[in-house]
Amino acid sequence: MRTGAGRAGILTTVFLGLYLAASWIVFQAAPGAFQNAGLSGPADFLINPDFRKLLLSLPFIVALSGTALLSRLNSLTPEVKPAEKKMPFWACAAVILIFPVPMQILGTELEVISKTLIAPGELYREFIKIIQPTGSPWDFAGAVLTIGMTGPVCEELLFRGLILSGLRAFYPWREKTILGLQAALFGLAHIPNVWQMIYAAPMGYLLGYARLKSGSIWVPVAVHVLNNLGAVAVLYLYPDMPYLSPNVSTEHLPLFLLAPSAALMIIGIIILNRNRNQNPGAE
Repeated sequence: MRTGAGRAGILTTVFLGLYLAASWIVFQAAPGAFQNAGLSGPADFLINPDFRKLLLSLPFIVALSGTALLSRLNSLTPEVKPAEKKMPFWACAAVILIFPVPMQILGTELEVISKTLIAPGELYREFIKIIQPTGSPWDFAGAVLTIGMTGPVCEELLFRGLILSGLRAFYPWREKTILGLQAALFGLAHIPNVWQMIYAAPMGYLLGYARLKSGSIWVPVAVHVLNNLGAVAVLYLYPDMPYLSPNVSTEHLPLFLLAPSAALMIIGIIILNRNRNQNPGAE
């Protein structure tokens, strides 16, 4: 496909395919091969739940590397040098500090709403079980590394980096189209967890908005990393919280959390709008 949307779709599909293939190799094929070869040590390591989150970093790295290489070889993301200027450092820092907490709270509320619209089944419960703490320090280290850092960095470099840049080359004056397309693809990338898709798409729109207005890929990267590290902290400090339990909760978050979060989000967006294109500098 020669359209920007078509190329973006190809990159997303390749990323998902490589991620699933690498995951299958790490958690299915490799353990079986080691067991057949009589190497029980490596096989036990790969299937040990304490190391699962740590090993999940590998599929992310493989998927991003392969997608970036394919993009370069097949010119799926044209080289563009749009005329843009970066926000002042203080504004970037303010956005990075303001967005993560309200994003986490409002995202949780959107997931609750999604569970009232689509009743979660066994698939949702299995997903929650995978991220539950095992009590091992290796499990915690894996959560910090994969959920908190590797995953969000790889996702941002793909969706707000390769994909958004490619869309800007085809639709340079259609900001809403660019933001909508990359956000939709970001949501679809969370298949088959449809409940996560529902809040991932708005989150992707906001991160794309921060990328365009700030003029820097590192603003959404930092926001996403801090957002996920906050989720890891909550998961390990409060593992019995209803919203993180396999026993599905559809209880809405209290207004005293939602109202300030919405206000902070609006303040962050105002900062993005008022301070864009202030300082010169190419990315």
